[in-house]
Amino acid sequence: AVKYIPHTGIRHFVGRSAELTKIHEKLHGQNNTVAISAVAGMGGVGKTELAVKYAREHENDYPGGICWFNVRESSIAASIIEFAQNYLELEVPQQNFSGKQLTPKQQVDWCWQNWQPPAGLVLIVFDDVTKLENFTEYLPRHNRFRLLMTTRLRNIDANIEEITLDVLSSEEALKFLQAIIGNK
Repeated sequence: AVKYIPHTGIRHFVGRSAELTKIHEKLHGQNNTVAISAVAGMGGVGKTELAVKYAREHENDYPGGICWFNVRESSIAASIIEFAQNYLELEVPQQNFSGKQLTPKQQVDWCWQNWQPPAGLVLIVFDDVTKLENFTEYLPRHNRFRLLMTTRLRNIDANIEEITLDVLSSEEALKFLQAIIGNK
């Protein structure tokens, strides 16, 4: 199974253990979509790093693979199709059986239906979601997929569980600083 998790360059991840537990519980609860957001849309509180940390710590929980999409920078449909072709080595059809051109949505649906390997939970991370319009139609509907999003948006959707990050507590911030400069 493909395990595509980016390197963020963060060497000293501290704190957020309660949030990591909450992400896992929510992804494996009633709703299999979770958004990591920030208080008042703040940037720099570690949403992406938390998603990376979760994916790395739970690799074995997703035998169907892990894949990561930075959605701010690209067309989500094109990214999913490209991922299926390059990493899953799938030949995504351009036309249906009668020769009619497939829409990007139909091609993306085909990718989700033909995901390799064909069994096991899959973690899909959508990093830096800026809006849901024209995005949700490309999400997988099958129960084997778990979706983790990072976003500055609050209350992104009623069907998406949300975990909101605030700045690190002063205790966690001190541990972070000590990890970076050494405990002197």
